Order: sequence, then structure tokens, then C-alpha cells
Amino acid sequence: MKSKILLIEDNILLSETIKELLELNGYNVVKSLSSGENIESHLNRFNPELILMDIRIEGDLDGVQLAKKIKNNLNIPIIFVTSFSDAEIIERVKEVKPEGFIIKPFSQETLSTTIELVLSKYYTEKQPSNSISHSKNGDDTFFVRDRGWLKKIKIKDIQYIKTEGTYTHIITDTQNFTLRSPIKDIAPNLPENDFKRVHKSYIVNLNRIDALCAKELKIKEEVIPIGRNYHSELQKMIQKLNE
Repeated sequence: MKSKILLIEDNILLSETIKELLELNGYNVVKSLSSGENIESHLNRFNPELILMDIRIEGDLDGVQLAKKIKNNLNIPIIFVTSFSDAEIIERVKEVKPEGFIIKPFSQETLSTTIELVLSKYYTEKQPSNSISHSKNGDDTFFVRDRGWLKKIKIKDIQYIKTEGTYTHIITDTQNFTLRSPIKDIAPNLPENDFKRVHKSYIVNLNRIDALCAKELKIKEEVIPIGRNYHSELQKMIQKLNE
């Protein structure tokens, strides 16, 4: 499902541009507003997962005042998108503690990256660490957020998980997922009897290992290094699987 975003921007042309950028990146802009008028009604009706808004907007309340009003009642992440960054504005913004702050003009990459990081943090804090859904046929699943979508992964289909810098790649039989989440946030979703960390950058599905030696293992054509501190425990777990 697409992440729902409420956009508050009084510049009509800029509002349309931001809306197009968001939709190109897979987000659902549920409503575009020019002011905070009737904000409670809009929040109740559209139930957004994130609010993207300017500080200078139409109406009796500016963006900072509106953010305070919203945060007093609801736990919705807010990202300010503004051309104002003077000391007075920054001090007022600090009081609200927004989840993000973007200075105009901005790039599409800056916008999408900021939103992804904010939503990732929001859902990590909102949802329990172990979000596995158990089914009667044994096809346990969990959801990951990928470019604005919540996508379901069958745990049995995962071959291995690899981290590269700030990105984590989940390799499955049918599709690869790239997330802006550390590998430590994904590990709690995996059955500990079937998955093992074999290197600081890799978690593998023990049932998918095709071959291994002292320093590396193979899953299909992928050669995965085994860290020195992980080899002994890995051997023990494989022996248990064969018993």
C-alpha cells in the first residue's frame, strides 16, 4: 500500500510540482491544502501517515503554529519545506521538533530521501520489532517499506540479506528489495532457527546454503564471506538442521 501524505503549500504551482514528484516516487498525496483551515476534518477524513508543509501558509496559523496544534493531538510525522531559515524561524521550529526540515529549492532526491528516512523511523517506533504474520500453511511473512509501498515478503523465499552502507538488500527467489534500514532492524523479523548472521554485512537463510568452507559459503551463484567470529556457531546450527 502507498504511504499517504497530506501536503500544505499555498503556492499553487509549487504545490502541483511537489505533488507530481511525490506521486512519481510512489506516494499517495491524499489532499493538497493552502492553509490549516479545518485541519482536524482533513486529518480524520484522510488519515495521512505524514504531513509535508510550508511555514508561510494562508490562514490564521502559520506552519509552526499549525504543527503545534497537530502534534498536541496526534502522532503524525511532519516535514517542513520552506525557503525561510533565519535564526528566529529555526528557534520556533525547534519547539515543534519536526521529523524533517527541507530548504527550498530542493532536489527530487532530497525530498524522497528525507521522506523515506522519516517514515522508516516512524514505522520502526510505531510497530513492534517482530512483525511476522503467521499463516496456517506455514508461509510466514512480514512487510517492508520500499519506495512508499508496504511490500509483503515470504520468509521462506529469502535467500540472504546484505548491507551496504546505509542500504540493506533483501534477496528473495522472486525479487530483490533495497531498504534504507540497518540490518539490525530486520533481523528481529526472522526466525532465529533458520537465519544466521555469518558476517557483519550478511544474514543467510540456513536452508538455502548450497556449499560452505572455512571462509565462505555459496547460495546459488552468490559467494558470501564468513566472519571469523561466526564460523563455529554457523557449523553448530547447520548440524542441528541435519539432525
